[in-house]
Amino acid sequence: MKKLKLYKNQFFVFLYRCLWKNYFMVRYLSKIRKIYEILSPAEDYDMMVKTMHIVMKNLLITMLLFLFSFSLKGSNTYHYIFILCMIFVFQQELLYRTVSREEKRILVLLEKYLGDVRHFFHAGGMVEEAIYDSMEDAPDLLVPHIMKIYHILQSEEKEEVEKYKEIAPNKFFLTFLALSQITLEYGDTIHNGRSVFLDNLNYLKKEVNIEILKREKMQYIFSGLIFLTILPIFFLKAVENWGISNLPELERYYQGGYGIVISILIFLFTVLSYSVISQLRGNSDTIVQEESFYIKKICQIPFVYRRIKKYIFTHPLKTAKIEQLLYQAAEKTTVQEFICKRFLIFLFSLIAFTFLSVQLTSITKENKIHYVGDYTGSSLTTTEDIESYREILKSLCYDFKKADNELLKEKIISHLKLHFEGLSELVMEELGTQAAERITNYQRIHYHILYFLLSILLAWLLSFLPTALAICRRYFRKLNMEDEVMQLQSIILMLIYIKRMNVEILLEWMENFSDIFRDPLIECVDHFSYDEELALERLKERIPFLPFVRIVEDLEACDRLGVEDAFDEIAGQRDFFADKRKQDNEITLANKGVIAKAVAYIPLIMLLGFYLIVPFVLESIAQLMNYMADMA
Repeated sequence: MKKLKLYKNQFFVFLYRCLWKNYFMVRYLSKIRKIYEILSPAEDYDMMVKTMHIVMKNLLITMLLFLFSFSLKGSNTYHYIFILCMIFVFQQELLYRTVSREEKRILVLLEKYLGDVRHFFHAGGMVEEAIYDSMEDAPDLLVPHIMKIYHILQSEEKEEVEKYKEIAPNKFFLTFLALSQITLEYGDTIHNGRSVFLDNLNYLKKEVNIEILKREKMQYIFSGLIFLTILPIFFLKAVENWGISNLPELERYYQGGYGIVISILIFLFTVLSYSVISQLRGNSDTIVQEESFYIKKICQIPFVYRRIKKYIFTHPLKTAKIEQLLYQAAEKTTVQEFICKRFLIFLFSLIAFTFLSVQLTSITKENKIHYVGDYTGSSLTTTEDIESYREILKSLCYDFKKADNELLKEKIISHLKLHFEGLSELVMEELGTQAAERITNYQRIHYHILYFLLSILLAWLLSFLPTALAICRRYFRKLNMEDEVMQLQSIILMLIYIKRMNVEILLEWMENFSDIFRDPLIECVDHFSYDEELALERLKERIPFLPFVRIVEDLEACDRLGVEDAFDEIAGQRDFFADKRKQDNEITLANKGVIAKAVAYIPLIMLLGFYLIVPFVLESIAQLMNYMADMA
């Protein structure tokens, strides 16, 4: 068994090195490897094995979906594009689920480990010794992270903390590092007969438990919604084949403009629903938003660079709003890249909508003479007769561009007499009238300039997609602000009971362990020595988030009341804030679940309603009308 595992690992390493040479796979491999370097750091050999394990698992599942989808008969280009896009989305979802499961394991292990640290700190009273001794019983998954924290505590370089921020699995490890570093530097403080370090450790455990419960509730609420959302795309062709097998006349709906438009709408609503549910569910702590490599390359093209710079120079107010939105949403793209992305979406959307409108016009036009099975009173029952009849219509469409109905009708009847024998004059007259009307409609259908204007309008609306997503991220980022405020409060409560503590030291520690508020805090620390009041006032203006503003107001009151008295409200209401956050999490998750479930069913409803039921109803009504016309 060990030899088999060894051979499998060696095969994974060999495959990893082969795929690493592939231009299209190297970015995907590096993304997964970076995730595992954060979650479970290990040697290079082990990282290759872990990376290939998740890659092979995802590729196997997606390959099965690929084979199932492409085995359906009658697939067209649109269907292939839809399936490829959905396979990519499905693969991203599999990666998210694997990473989320690993993140939850780390949280559960961290909660137990904090209890062990508390026990050893009680026994020895030394932070470093408590962390080191508790590592002996720590699980293998947690040991690399704790060892990294232990080395940072022993090191005197502040850059180590900055480096750790980039590889920390979640914010709780950073908070634990901050509590340990403060205690190591200033010593533990006894307040009201209790250890401040142990009290903060208990609060940290409570926060970890709240996060675990939140993740479990989220997993329960969003379980299966993503798969339910993308499932209809894989069964588009199956539904179409089933409908045509039961009612062959439905082919003109599925192969015509109606089927193409509805399938594209189902695809667009599927992508939109997936985006909405992903935003409601929230992103993983480890899967970070990557900078767009190709957008950067396009922005570096001299012509594009000059045009974007000119736009920024001539539209200062719009540029300022975009810059503020990107900052508030924590987007990693620059203003130039954001504008370039919007323009590219507009350009490609315009090309796609224009191509689609041209093709829909052509298909609608051809269907006017292609589907002749619905002709009333027709005696053309055999396939050969219908094909001959179709060829007659096609030839007449091209021969008579602008003929009146009577002349066209006579020409059709003369052709029918040459090709078909045994048809009565009444049938000839009826077929000629209907064919003349159909050929006239064929000649009237053409591409209008209004279609192009509509394509421009739709492409322009779609170009606002990056802005809409940034607004959504800005909204959900406010929830992360609350978490960071709680982290800063824990750091402050560790420091306020230390003798000779002042505002500048508090700001420096807040800067060291902040992420969302980091840039304004850096600016505040830099200007604090020149003008304390102005620096703090500017900090409140940069971050108008009320809970953070309360912290800044307490900092302003430190010179007047003293550090400990200025923050007595935070210390007294800490339990209340924790319980309030727990309740807010439950309410927020319940509201998100209602919205997500409603959104997830939209593609399925469109598949069953508009793609399956509506064509049946329309064809049934058409056949009923034909039957009533025959009876009349």
